Amino acid sequence: MKTYRFNCKSTRGGFTEWISGYEDGKETKRVDRDVTLETVRQFRERVAPQFEAEGFTCEENQYTL
Repeated sequence: MKTYRFNCKSTRGGFTEWISGYEDGKETKRVDRDVTLETVRQFRERVAPQFEAEGFTCEENQYTL
């Protein structure tokens, strides 16, 4: 089963966010958000459809904007 999950982490430089695609529990794809170029909403609206077009589904308890 192919799923994706949004991740967020606090770092010294601020927050970082990325989306990970998993196939059978192993990470196979990752896209990082450039915090200087797009908001969280813009990032999620851009990458979620890309992952869904490749056959990934959103993991439980995840949300998209």
